[in-house]
This record gives sequence, structure tokens and C-alpha cells, in this order.
Amino acid sequence: MSVGVFTFITLLCVVQLIFALDATVYYTHSSFRVEVGVRDFDRGAAVASYQPRLEEIGWDILQVETGNSDLPDDIKAYAAGYIEGFLTSKRIWTHFSNMFEFTWGKSSKMPEYVSEFFKNQKNWVEDQVAANKQDSYWQQVNLIQRQFEGLVQGYNSNASESQKIAYTDLHTISSFGDLFDIIPTKKDKRPNFYNMTIEQLHNYVATNTHCSAIIKVTPDLSDIYFGHTSWFTYASMTRIWKKYDFKYKNPLTKSTSISFSSYPAVIASNDDFYITSQKMVVIETTNVLMKNDLYDIVKPNALLCWQRAMLANRLSTSSPEWVNIFSKHNSGTYNNQFMALDLKKFKPGQEIKNDTLWII
Repeated sequence: MSVGVFTFITLLCVVQLIFALDATVYYTHSSFRVEVGVRDFDRGAAVASYQPRLEEIGWDILQVETGNSDLPDDIKAYAAGYIEGFLTSKRIWTHFSNMFEFTWGKSSKMPEYVSEFFKNQKNWVEDQVAANKQDSYWQQVNLIQRQFEGLVQGYNSNASESQKIAYTDLHTISSFGDLFDIIPTKKDKRPNFYNMTIEQLHNYVATNTHCSAIIKVTPDLSDIYFGHTSWFTYASMTRIWKKYDFKYKNPLTKSTSISFSSYPAVIASNDDFYITSQKMVVIETTNVLMKNDLYDIVKPNALLCWQRAMLANRLSTSSPEWVNIFSKHNSGTYNNQFMALDLKKFKPGQEIKNDTLWII
């Protein structure tokens, strides 16, 4: 083989590695182990394919699938998070560093009251799961908790000692939509709308909202369109398009596949833009709280917005189901106008059927 051919093949392998990094996570003796370059659905607890293409197309691409082994759902959920945290560890550190500085300032620390809110919220969820072990709904909540726990552990297993991140720190930044309604629960952190000029008010709305969406049918009812846009600080532009294929045994699981726009260390969208295997489309427009006393009823004894959204995505087959599930245990944080669109209901050229679209 000539040197030129060998060099070409080597470069080709490098290019393929850049565009598709496959891995499998194995669970043995209560521990998790990642093997890169392997896709083993039969023995693996979870399998992932990661394409770090941010610098090329503006997005990384990540697909995570649970394996075919007979492991319990909570082990598979943890493994799914673990392999994501492991493979995307460099992006997680960049995103965390960017967002931590953006949120708290270059040399600041997270305020104690914010940290306590997230710790109390986590404890409340764990208490509910422990008290309702036979309840399929709370089992699903636990799967989300376990997935994020796995992500934190997977990240830290592949991070240098100086870049390890504590659970609460990562949980807080990964919940940035909810976070920006938790910060004003302290009264001296609330905006004074009465003292704002019109320009200041416009700027406040622009910087404290995140996204908007539109759904439209053509005049002849031949097609339906949905669109979504999001805006945020430039520091957050470490974007990842994700697809989760989780084949849980839990009887409430309806959507095994969910595709969505996302960020490193975030196991939901937070934009929000979702497409599920039940042919459901879920998008939203941010609503800004303009009445400060509403922050008085924001509570940690509830599920965060992103947790409720992923629950509804996984557990629903219709728009009214999605809205009903999402409405439970509302924390009062990240208040948005969600739109749940059931594409199964849409038939080209026919009248729009009831329950095609629900808005909450």
C-alpha cells in the first residue's frame, strides 16, 4: 500500500470518527462502563451515536437508545444519561462554564436560596417516588431523575478533576428556563416594572423571553405548518439536536421516540420544540410574568417545567392527554403558552377535527 493511499484511509477514518462517535454503556455489578466504537444492543444497557458538528452546521447531533437487554427501566434510564454525559463531556463543560458566568457573573457563586430551592425540589421528587413506588406515573418521574443522575455521573467520569461539576450546580444551569423564574422569588431580585420606560420594558421582555411558535393551515386545508424560533444569550449557542429512543417496560410509556432541540447536559428541550413517535408536535411561546406577587407562589414542592414536558411527551397519545399530564404538579416556573399538535388528527383537504390542537 502506498503512503498516499494509507494517508487517505487514515484521514477518512478520522473524518468518520468526527461525524459519528458510537458507544455502548454496559452495566455489571452495580457499575457502568462505556466502550467507544461499539454498538451492542444485545448486551448494552444503552447505545449512543454522537456527531460533534457544532462548528460545521451549528449543531451537534446525538441519538441515545436503550438496549434490548432485560434490565430494569431505572437502570436503562441511568445508562442513557450516563452515556450522554460521557460522550458530550467537553460540550457540557463549555456550556456550563458559559452559562454559569452569564447567570452569576465571572467571580460570583450561586446564591444560597437558589441552591436550596433546587435541593428541596429534588428531595420532594424523591420523597414522592419513594411514597408511590407502585404508581406508574411516579415511576416515570423517577426515570427522568435517574437519567439526569446518570448524566451527571457519566460526565464526571470523563472529566478532569478540575472540571468536575456537582449535581446541584449542573441541575440548576440545565434547568435555566425554570431558573429565571426562581431567581425573582427573592423580592429584591424582582424587576420594578412601574419605573421602567417603554424602551426598558421592551428590552426586559426581549431578554427574559426565549422562544415563540406558530401553527398554520393552508387556506385549502391541504397542509399544516408549524414553526418555532428561539433566542438567548450567545453563550448558550452550544446546541445539540437530540433523539431519545427509550423502550421502557412501564405501562404508561406511549412515545418511545422523542426528537428535540436541546443543549449540553439538558435532557429536555427548554426551547421547547419536540416531535414524538405518537406524531405529536409540541412547541411553545414564552410568557413573561408581569405581576411580581406571582413569584410568591413559586414552590419547590412540584415538578419543574422541563420535567413535566418530558413526562407529557412520553406518556401522551393526544393533545388533551398532553395538556392534562403537563398540568400536574406545576411549579409556577418557566411559564409558557404550550401548543400540543396531534398530526394524527390532520387529514389533508378535510375539516380540522376536534382535539387536533390544544393550548395551555
